[in-house]
Amino acid sequence: GSAVAKDDRLYLFYTGNVRDQDGNRETYQCLAVSDDGLSFEKKGVVARLPEGYTPHFRDPKVWEHEGTWYMVVGAQTENMQGHAVLFASDNLTEWRFLGPITGAGFNELDEFGYMWECPDLFSLQGSDVLIVSPQGLETDGFRYQNVYQSGYFVGRLDYNKPELKHGGFTELDQGFDFYAPQTLEDDQGRRILFAWMAVPDQDEETHPTIDYHWIHCMTLPRQLTLSGQKLIQQPLPELKAMRRNEKKVQINMHGSSGTLPVENPERAEILIEDIDTESGFSISIRGTAAFSFHKDEGIVTLERTSFDGKRTEARHCCIKDLHTVHMFIDASSVEIFVNNGEEVFSARYFPFPGNHEVTASSTGKSEMNVGIWTLM
Repeated sequence: GSAVAKDDRLYLFYTGNVRDQDGNRETYQCLAVSDDGLSFEKKGVVARLPEGYTPHFRDPKVWEHEGTWYMVVGAQTENMQGHAVLFASDNLTEWRFLGPITGAGFNELDEFGYMWECPDLFSLQGSDVLIVSPQGLETDGFRYQNVYQSGYFVGRLDYNKPELKHGGFTELDQGFDFYAPQTLEDDQGRRILFAWMAVPDQDEETHPTIDYHWIHCMTLPRQLTLSGQKLIQQPLPELKAMRRNEKKVQINMHGSSGTLPVENPERAEILIEDIDTESGFSISIRGTAAFSFHKDEGIVTLERTSFDGKRTEARHCCIKDLHTVHMFIDASSVEIFVNNGEEVFSARYFPFPGNHEVTASSTGKSEMNVGIWTLM
């Protein structure tokens, strides 16, 4: 769900998923309000399931445009096609269904997943961006490697039709664990994204943290900007306030490897810049994950040991040239921003006890400048 403020009051919208006496799913879009952000009053159902859709109809995101409130909802049609649909309201309590704005059969999309979850629609630098998590996409080369995907379309929403005219779908994250991203606009006008660092139905039963009665986490906040039709994701500059014990090193490798002076790999930031490499290089993280660049193929790869420890998994993307790698590492997750946020890899990983080394290696000649911080 999502929340908006109006007249110093919070309006929270969320999906009520319930089962009837026969176990059949029912779904409603509901409202709760609060004057202080501490106590909430449930107002009940404000939007019901329209005709032509299954009860897989959820995740309302609400915003205001030219005096009218709008709500985008993720939907599944009765013929099992994913859609993003739109509602409108003048008062946040009474909503009218406007219809689908995009999905299978729109914008030259053929079949494109059987359900679209967690939509988020916002304006950015003169364009409209729809973030959505489609379920049911088939693997296509390096794309769509996870069980479910998260990505975006860039275009223009015609509020009168309504219809979102947009280009192709681009994945937001190239890693293993990234789903259901949502954004907000802060008091500086920045568009900031958070995501769930997990994918449903993807090896969840083998997470080691289950024994400790918890599972999953969230990504770092990321500021979004547009470069043409490409969303750029960058860690917020406020994160620099967490830096301690700065180390600056220059690495020169020629068919060699060495250990980076990372004091605490459970709370580390590593910024690799001014990269000059003949064939590529690799950064190994505690013997359990590894980031590598293969220059001849133009491929960036993140590998990790699977949660059950039985295999090595990999995710890839193509990139023409590599000039910066920005890593945030903690006890069980890593987020890697490539080329100042042109691509991002997010992953959970569970290192072997006692392995704290972060190492760099190169088969050919590689030079780079590295900044390392311990995060408070």
